[in-house]
Amino acid sequence: MELSFRKLRYFVTAAEHGNITSAAQALNVSQPSISVAISQLEEELKAQLFLRYHSKGIAPTPIGRVALQQARDLLSRVDDFVRTVQEANLEIRGNLHVACLNNLSPLYFGEILAKFRNLHPEVTIQFRDVAQEELVEGVRLGEFELGVTYDLLPEDNITLTTLVQTVPYLLLSADHRFAGQKEITLHSLENDPCVLPDLTISRRYFKSLFDAVQITPNICFRTTTIEAARSFVANGLGYSILTQPIPSLEVFDGKRLVRARIAEPVPPVRIVCIQNSDLQLRPVAEAFKTFLQAEFSKKSGDFGL
Repeated sequence: MELSFRKLRYFVTAAEHGNITSAAQALNVSQPSISVAISQLEEELKAQLFLRYHSKGIAPTPIGRVALQQARDLLSRVDDFVRTVQEANLEIRGNLHVACLNNLSPLYFGEILAKFRNLHPEVTIQFRDVAQEELVEGVRLGEFELGVTYDLLPEDNITLTTLVQTVPYLLLSADHRFAGQKEITLHSLENDPCVLPDLTISRRYFKSLFDAVQITPNICFRTTTIEAARSFVANGLGYSILTQPIPSLEVFDGKRLVRARIAEPVPPVRIVCIQNSDLQLRPVAEAFKTFLQAEFSKKSGDFGL
């Protein structure tokens, strides 16, 4: 049995007013609408809820008084439910599920989450750093309300908002023959061993980069983490190209790195905030998205050399 809240509200209002006419006026509906709703409710419950007096209106039966109390309690809980949901949808508070590409999160999200928590202590951010495929799938399924990643894989049903544009740069060992130069051509490194971060999200980009300058890199090592690529370069195993502006030029084993601009024109990369195109963001998510845009705009000067 599926009871209608509308019928219950008509029933309670009629009982409180003692006649159909006054109840109809209070609810701004027709008298027949209330009469029909009450009759249907009695039929569904298989119980007589009112005694009907032609001259004096209506009065609850004994079972009607029991139903009246239960209906009031139920409608009160429904009203509380509606009010809670509406307030949660209007206020910057509650839980927010956010994800970031795992190679970007160490660079940005510690500071971002700390600052946002200080601004909005009533918001609890459920954060995940994940691979690109899991991030996009989580946004598509509604597991994550917002995600931060590179704009490198076209996806349906995903809305992108640019946070910042990054410029790729060269990474060399401290004793590389070009270590003292501020700008280096990729053509001059074509025969040098190359250490390439080999991630699903980056493969297409690096191919487009090398195609743009018309060289075939001498890829000797592929890594699945940025820090591994940095360590290999610092130890003289080759050069690499990164888009993340990592401040430290020292790797875990203490070796040193140097950075240099790429002389040729190369395609930039965008860091973006993604969301499900079919999901209307709650105010708390909109607030976090606006905060992301502001924070990344401050860091735009960190990119490039």
